[in-house]
Amino acid sequence: MGSRLVHDIDWVGALLASSALAMISYVFAYAAPLNDIELSSLTFSSSITSSNSAISHPANIVLLTSSLLLFPAFHFWVARQERLQKPALIPPSLWRSKIFTSICLSVFAIWGSFNALEQLLSFYFQYVQLLSPMQASIRFLAEPVSGIVGNMAAGLLVHRVRGDVLVLTTTALSLVSPTIMALASPTTSYWKAAFPAILCLPAAADMLFTVSNLVITDRFPARTQALAGGVFQTVSQVGKAVGLALSAVVANSITEKSGYSDKASPDALMEGYKAAWWFTFGLSIATLVVGVLGLRKVGKVGLKKD
Repeated sequence: MGSRLVHDIDWVGALLASSALAMISYVFAYAAPLNDIELSSLTFSSSITSSNSAISHPANIVLLTSSLLLFPAFHFWVARQERLQKPALIPPSLWRSKIFTSICLSVFAIWGSFNALEQLLSFYFQYVQLLSPMQASIRFLAEPVSGIVGNMAAGLLVHRVRGDVLVLTTTALSLVSPTIMALASPTTSYWKAAFPAILCLPAAADMLFTVSNLVITDRFPARTQALAGGVFQTVSQVGKAVGLALSAVVANSITEKSGYSDKASPDALMEGYKAAWWFTFGLSIATLVVGVLGLRKVGKVGLKKD
């Protein structure tokens, strides 16, 4: 048992990947400077997003540079391990599947868009429309209802309709959310803007998640299904963090450049949120492009095999 623990696990690969992800996640989410706490409480709490100048802080530069150097180091290491037929945390051969690479890129983009939209909508309700947290929470009740209906529809359709058609259709539907919010104003009725945006919000993320897991089960042999599933889950979580961070960079940049003297005012924040909503729109468009190019041969998934 002790020998297998030492020799059957890629400890070096795990250390390289974990260190790279930990450092870049720390910079994105947990290292907010003390003088930016007030601003970040109104937008996004993050080192590089609460103040764009924070990226020049020596600690952030060192962490970002180190993490970016560790990613290629990790690739070269696992490639070596696979070439020598030794345990590799994520064998490069896993990415030779065009469909698997496409679903990972898609889930990276769509989960980044989905989580950023959720966060932006929450801030929009509280800091632009000046609603209480309770009132803002009530306005999200449509989302779980939409998610339940969407998952039930996925279960009924996934073995009848081609997987790429389902993913592309729901991704196109998800474009409704950022478009409506980017064109809305703070005085627009909830029922005309935020409500339909929230209803459409989980469509693509839920369907892509369902189809992707079935594709992994269908396309990979049993011995690599767990690995492929783990990589897919990790990519989705990294996409969530990166989507939130980049949306925050966009929102705060536009807010700081706005013509309003009070950068924490609803009008100044709204300018930043509108820009961030267009950014999430771009992420969904990227998902559509990847789906068209990489998922054409998915076919129907979830079919019972004898």
